[in-house]
Amino acid sequence: MDDYIKSLLTQTLEVHAILNELKGEPGDLDVIKKQVRRIEGVFKVVCKKIEALDYSSDDYVELVKAIKYYLENYDFYNVIEAYKMYDEDSDRIRNMRTLVITALEEKDLIAKIRHAISFD
Repeated sequence: MDDYIKSLLTQTLEVHAILNELKGEPGDLDVIKKQVRRIEGVFKVVCKKIEALDYSSDDYVELVKAIKYYLENYDFYNVIEAYKMYDEDSDRIRNMRTLVITALEEKDLIAKIRHAISFD
């Protein structure tokens, strides 16, 4: 796999780790929003790159499917903005963080990313 794509996929694992480390403190919603924006940008670029390079192995096809599923089915911006007035409510912040992490783990997306990074 292209080193550039691997570096992008590594960024998604970094986002996943950052989200897992959040404790539900004030200001975490801004971190979550920034990381969601980051992951969406990375996913869009990865899909375009993989499709352009015409990787046809099942692993890459499944990875792109899982990424596209995430992009098509999750939009956290409205929820994050609605939660802004509750920036001090640690339960709501943890709930938002959990929603994003669950979305990233759906369809085994994080596992597929790890596999793609280690796959040569």
